[in-house]
Amino acid sequence: MSQAQNGFKSESAKLPQLPKSSGGLFFSSQFCKRSKHLPLGTSLSGQTGIITGASSGIGHACAKMLLDLEISHLIISALTQAEADFTVGILRERHPNAKIDGWVLDLTSYQSIHDFVARCATQLSRIDFAILNAGAAFGYFKRCEKTGHEMVFQVNFLSTMLLSVLLVPVLKSKDPPGRPSRLVIVNSGTAMHAEFPQHKAERILPAFDVEENFDPMGQYANTKFLAHLFVDKLSRFVSPDDVVINLVDPGLTSGTNILEGASMSTQIGFNWLRAIAGRSLEDAASAYIDAIVTRGKDSHGSFIMDWDIYPYGKFYYDPKREEIQEKLWDEMLKEFEFATIQDTVKCMK
Repeated sequence: MSQAQNGFKSESAKLPQLPKSSGGLFFSSQFCKRSKHLPLGTSLSGQTGIITGASSGIGHACAKMLLDLEISHLIISALTQAEADFTVGILRERHPNAKIDGWVLDLTSYQSIHDFVARCATQLSRIDFAILNAGAAFGYFKRCEKTGHEMVFQVNFLSTMLLSVLLVPVLKSKDPPGRPSRLVIVNSGTAMHAEFPQHKAERILPAFDVEENFDPMGQYANTKFLAHLFVDKLSRFVSPDDVVINLVDPGLTSGTNILEGASMSTQIGFNWLRAIAGRSLEDAASAYIDAIVTRGKDSHGSFIMDWDIYPYGKFYYDPKREEIQEKLWDEMLKEFEFATIQDTVKCMK
């Protein structure tokens, strides 16, 4: 195992636990915070960027904003090539001369993840940033046929973290002159108060696949919090001079399809909540842009919410956290032995 950076702590890790209740945090976040303006004259001309899950929702809005900022080469991903091509066509309506490529990325398939990373490594000479926006939220238990894991857990944590680890050395080797590449992993404010009961299990990862214990909102929040633990650890192996890694929460947003397949009452409740408190797609996407444009190396490994650095979720401050974090890390290395991520981590320093 590679040695972590001696004594490195992210700005999130240095902060004390957030004192706000979940309700208080939601109210202040959704009603009291406003998106920050980019520096005057911001341009992405000359840059190459990637955004996954860009066929709809926040990802699609972000792709439009990146093109408005004159990015030179944009790669978007979708589940199928037909969907990717259709999305590229829509984006080209407003930017007919832009260089836009649509690639396939299916986070339920490890082969698809491998192929996507290989394509980044072989077809791109420069990568300024990658925004991992693709995610999942279901209102019912659904098992991933290809892996056997529960789908929200598979997509939001296992596959996204695998993609992150595999992308880091690619980003490092293709960073722009004079500055590091950026890896933005989309997260959620729900992680701040995740209960994470699975930490009590003998093995953490299988505990997320138990149908009898499935709770839609709990599963979503807990998988997002797992990313806090994993990225906190991962960032210690990656120098911010090479790649700056951030977790970014776009906030509750109108125009997104969260908790697909939930009961009618749950859907009505969420639609009502989005109607009165939801951010616009553009405001949500601006959180991603903020991370790639204005955040410095000091944000490495941190959780960004409301356009500011926040502490990690509450379990991070549990006395057992370090023990559980090491256990989770070891289980992940074992889970992905086939992808040799342990060797990948060794090469990060």
